[in-house]
Amino acid sequence: MNTSRMRVGILFGGKSAEHEISILSAANVLEAIDRKRWEPVLIYIDPAGKWNLLDERNSLHDFSFEAWKAGRFSSLEACSLPGGAVRMALTGQFS
Repeated sequence: MNTSRMRVGILFGGKSAEHEISILSAANVLEAIDRKRWEPVLIYIDPAGKWNLLDERNSLHDFSFEAWKAGRFSSLEACSLPGGAVRMALTGQFS
């Protein structure tokens, strides 16, 4: 039996006016995900469009762009999802 978990990227934030809604959606996905089957990878897109890989141990229920700027959430350097999947928690327009 294969005991490895598949990585799943959870994208949230973005340039949308619904930025905060996207954060809440990602928090709900992170809370509900079966960590025995999936390894979540949190990818936060700030309002300027910059992509940031967060430490998945972060709780997103207290996450906000202001908290991110203040350095209250840890981040990682690189993002790799070989053989993984992506769960979008983005809403609104992204361009």
